[in-house]
Amino acid sequence: MYKNETLTAPLQVDFNVTNRCNLSCPYCYASANERGKKESELTLGEIEELFDEFQKLGVLKVQIAGGEPLIREDAEEIFLLSKKFPFATLLNTNGTLLTESLAKSIKKSGIFVTVSLEGNNSKLHDKIRNSPNSFEKAIGGIEKLKKANVNFAVGTTLNSLNISHIFEMIDFTKHLGAVFFAIQVLCPVGRSNQNSRIIPSQKDFKEFFLRLTKLKSEGRLPFEVRVNVTNESPVFWEYYYPLFQEKEGEELMKIWNMDLNIRTGNQISCVAGRTVCSIEANGDVYPCEMFLGEEEMVVGNLRKDSFKKIWATSLLFKEFRKLTKDKINNPCKNCPNEWCGAGCRAAAFSSARSITGCDFHCYYANQN
Repeated sequence: MYKNETLTAPLQVDFNVTNRCNLSCPYCYASANERGKKESELTLGEIEELFDEFQKLGVLKVQIAGGEPLIREDAEEIFLLSKKFPFATLLNTNGTLLTESLAKSIKKSGIFVTVSLEGNNSKLHDKIRNSPNSFEKAIGGIEKLKKANVNFAVGTTLNSLNISHIFEMIDFTKHLGAVFFAIQVLCPVGRSNQNSRIIPSQKDFKEFFLRLTKLKSEGRLPFEVRVNVTNESPVFWEYYYPLFQEKEGEELMKIWNMDLNIRTGNQISCVAGRTVCSIEANGDVYPCEMFLGEEEMVVGNLRKDSFKKIWATSLLFKEFRKLTKDKINNPCKNCPNEWCGAGCRAAAFSSARSITGCDFHCYYANQN
């Protein structure tokens, strides 16, 4: 039986060190820039105190993001600071502000970097990014990472504009020297909620995923390709439905290592407030990064309480930890798929304004 346990400290903290960004992507989950104020950001001293608390609590991984984290003038100091602590540190960046000095600091800090690219050429990438010359700058940033011998991955947000170019991007990112290629499936939160046309249709997603599965099964992918989803379940419905609609369900186990024999029982699979949480630039704490900007989802602020106290005593965290499938609205409550964990609570909240709502970007929920 699947079991989702609450821990005494999160395994991972997603830390948005700034909400400011030099780009304006139409699908930004954090709605960067709308809420970005430099003067409200945690200072380097406050970040050091926070990192020290992470160490004492036993946090295993900290992911630094934004906004664009490199927009902070003290970005190098933050990276070098992280080296003092035992948790793994990751950095998500659009790459456009990378300098040789920053690349050297990243190398010295041992941080693993993911650079986001939305296309394999400037026309596509710059259109999606809403910013001219952003592709050229991002490639220049990658070259600086390579010069400093920094291992990096390339990530892309799968959207209606680039989904037909993904397989060209796989070859392109391999050629760039990336360790792997990560494809992030859009969750209808943040700015993408107001730009729903940027979300690929189910038909287009199905065609993409079936082709990717075929190439993976035949060993024809040039290197590791990951498909990251926000569906909280032992088996991802984004994987399940395209394959089962084509009677290729056995590929779930054989190719994607997902076991349909898993039973979640009455438990939801959402990890928000259980094994992960997110911290805003101003010290606001959220159940996960997909809730950023939703004022009702702020569980506390680090300038008022310690991270330890917020994690242990937040009433909203406790509500997440007690949530079960029988409390979720239909059709999720009566989903026939016993491996399902009731989907993404942030997507549900975004549409229903309640964490007990239904995740309607699921195929099953959409059709019922």
